[in-house]
Amino acid sequence: MQTRWQRIAQRIETETKPRVTKGSLANWLGISRPALNRRLHGEVEWHYDELENLAGIFGTTIDELVGSSESGDNHTNDIAGF
Repeated sequence: MQTRWQRIAQRIETETKPRVTKGSLANWLGISRPALNRRLHGEVEWHYDELENLAGIFGTTIDELVGSSESGDNHTNDIAGF
């Protein structure tokens, strides 16, 4: 079973490739690329404002972003600002 941090990382990987680079995403979140990588690997927890920004990028809510979403909803939207 995946942790919520792994689910967030998986969602980011799925939603952004190939449309957005990790560098662009890090810039949009206001963090460095190494900081983004640490979050994606579960080494560092996400800050609330980062989750809020990610939810906005994906056109979803924080609950849906970090939840287990067993319904299979994909919420594949265009990424705002890219």
